[in-house]
Amino acid sequence: MFFVTLVVFGITANAESTKGHIYLGFDGFFVANAADNWKKDTQNAVDDLVNVTGYDSAGYAITTYSGMGGRIGAEFPYQKSGINLGFSIGYVQGPSSIIKIAAASTSAGPAAATEKIKTSFFRLMFELAKTFPLGERSRFSIGGGIGAAQGRIESNSTYSGSFITVLGAPAKVTDNKTWTGMTWEINPSFIFPSGTTDLELGARYATFPKLKKSDDWSEFEWIPFGIYSAVHF
Repeated sequence: MFFVTLVVFGITANAESTKGHIYLGFDGFFVANAADNWKKDTQNAVDDLVNVTGYDSAGYAITTYSGMGGRIGAEFPYQKSGINLGFSIGYVQGPSSIIKIAAASTSAGPAAATEKIKTSFFRLMFELAKTFPLGERSRFSIGGGIGAAQGRIESNSTYSGSFITVLGAPAKVTDNKTWTGMTWEINPSFIFPSGTTDLELGARYATFPKLKKSDDWSEFEWIPFGIYSAVHF
């Protein structure tokens, strides 16, 4: 992998360049297109309740929540070029949602369902960043990373009314699934030195592994913008 080669070369090419440091970071990500996935799937389910199952009417409400996470990483300057090479291990509590569906039928009676969805990702990334001095008190950095991630999605559903008595749905269903894939990100930021530590504030554009549609799971894709902060020691 290209970034692995860069990291190894950057660490070993010059003995003076191996004086690296560790950093701790915090990420906040918007719900982004994950909300579109859930709205589309729920609308299809509601349409089927009326057009296929035979309910007189049906509707839904969705509440979504953004993602957040943290990481620990190490960076190694490559000679005196302003380029930093490194790696990080991180965990992201991805977007989540609460979906409520209500349906009515003169023959079958009312029905209701609630689904709570949670997602999470564990990531291992190799990183590259180039910094530009803006003066004695700040630097601008443009960087990114690429690596592998494991995603996990959890679903907890409850049913009531004619969903149970007529359609035969269980009162409660719990399920989860994990998958793996590639992840990458681009992040411009500003760095502010302060004694023995540096404070970094920036934005991120990130992609996470896509969960493909299957018989049991709908497609899930998350490509969010976000903001982050990091402390370099």
